[in-house]
Amino acid sequence: LLGVANNAATIQATLTTKCKAATEATVAFGEITYKGRQFDKAFFDGETSWNEQVENDGKYVLTQDAGRVKSVHDAAASTTVFEWPGSDYMTNFDNCAANAVTCCYVGARLNGATDPDDNSDVCVVELYAAPKTNHIQANGGAYTIFDGSEDDKTYCHGFMYSDDEDAFDNKVKATTLFEMAMYDGLYSKGYVRNVPGAPMCGCIEQMPIVSNAACVETKEGYSISADGDISVYMTYGACEEGSLSEKAAVMADAGKISEGTALRIKDRAGSGDCEKSTASFMNSKFLVKSA
Repeated sequence: LLGVANNAATIQATLTTKCKAATEATVAFGEITYKGRQFDKAFFDGETSWNEQVENDGKYVLTQDAGRVKSVHDAAASTTVFEWPGSDYMTNFDNCAANAVTCCYVGARLNGATDPDDNSDVCVVELYAAPKTNHIQANGGAYTIFDGSEDDKTYCHGFMYSDDEDAFDNKVKATTLFEMAMYDGLYSKGYVRNVPGAPMCGCIEQMPIVSNAACVETKEGYSISADGDISVYMTYGACEEGSLSEKAAVMADAGKISEGTALRIKDRAGSGDCEKSTASFMNSKFLVKSA
């Protein structure tokens, strides 16, 4: 079937080479929406009609407005590796130092809902971390401490990827981003809008410090044709670990990321306690919260 000698070592080497080739990016991320990079950047910042319009009297129907998302999911997401969108323009995903991307939503627009499920609390927004989103000069060092109430609804989810650039989760991270932000978050759940001052989706170091984030991932799979050609076949879903911080700890134990990175993820999206996270943030600036 593979056209190689019938011994285990040769077969495994051939499979490894073909599986690696099958996970090379072949489609630019911008081809998902075909609306241009300005739209894509604004979407991930929590803007555009996809985030701001709510269905009313037969207008602004999400399944119609964002119908292309469903088409791409059905036709391409399981078999297509998209190119990573991070760039000098799409700064949300440029040089993610902690190997993690999250999305946090504060609104909803599907089936009459106005709030997302509440799985997290917003603790701190470092305004200087995302100047291309909030248009506040990074050198000002501005930040916002949130004093949330039970009425504040926020939903956060995210994914991790390995340090190794040839690792499956690293190579398909753009497809995971599409599935998480555009198909799962927007199209399926109807979750929209960003925490004020922060991107809706971005590298975790640009995102708000929150108490928790659910974990999602793309699972590895392949198909082989009668001619021996191998194609990637991906499935998207929740991580077995449940939370992003738990996933980071497991990856650190496996040597896929550093212990320092795992601790950083826990500090930014896994403390479970905003009081603790806020105190830690303020301590880093030699400040204490007034009584």
